[in-house]
Parts: sequence; structure tokens; C-alpha cells
Amino acid sequence: MTARPAAVTVISWVQIVFAALGVFGMVITFLLINNPMMRDALARNHAPVPVQLAMSVASLAINLSCAIGFLNRQNWARFVFVGWSVLAIIYTLVVVALSAWILVPGLVLPVITAVIVFLPDANRYFSGKDDATRTSAETG
Repeated sequence: MTARPAAVTVISWVQIVFAALGVFGMVITFLLINNPMMRDALARNHAPVPVQLAMSVASLAINLSCAIGFLNRQNWARFVFVGWSVLAIIYTLVVVALSAWILVPGLVLPVITAVIVFLPDANRYFSGKDDATRTSAETG
């Protein structure tokens, strides 16, 4: 069976660490939800506060699930990750009251992740095929 590429392992753990940091951020948000500065920051966006919080929780859950799926050779995780990333970017552009240029740093990790999980080595890993089943054209 094809071994997990190191890049898939690294990007999976990076996603898990960022999800953990996101959980910490969500806890702080919920603890400070009645703080006037937090209320003002949340009110600047074009979506109701419950929708904003639900999207944040959903994003954390989906990204964490996909990262664990990457580690466990779950092909669906690649497609869910890319699909959710596209939806999250659209949501951010439409709802979040920021300049589109502010979004650029937030695109770096999803783009790098998407590229890594669709590289040829990752494709072989996620397909679950044995190295012995590859044709000579693929190996040489």
C-alpha cells in the first residue's frame, strides 16, 4: 500500500493545530460575547451574530474532520476541504466587512493544502492502490 506522503502528514497536522487555535478563539469569543467591543466587531459584518458563530463552528469542525480524514486516507476529505474552502471564501467576501485584500493571507493555507492533497503522490495515497499495481508508464 502506498505510504502517506510526508507533505500530507505535515499539512494535516498544521490544519489540526489551526483548528485547535480556532477552538481557543471561539471560546474567547463566547466568553466575551457581551463585551461592547466584541458586539461592535460582530455587528460590523453583514450577517446576524448567530450565523457568524455557526459558520465559525462549522468551519472548525469541517477543517478538523478533513485533516483527520487526510491522515486516515479518506478520499472524500480532499473534495470536502476544497468545496468548503471555496464556500468559506465566498462567504467571507460577501459577509465580512473587510477589504478583499485582507482575505489574501487567509487564502494561503487553504490553497497550499489543496495543492498538497492533489499532488501525484497524494493522489496515489488517497486512491489506496498498491505500488505494485502501478503501470510501468507511471513509474518511469
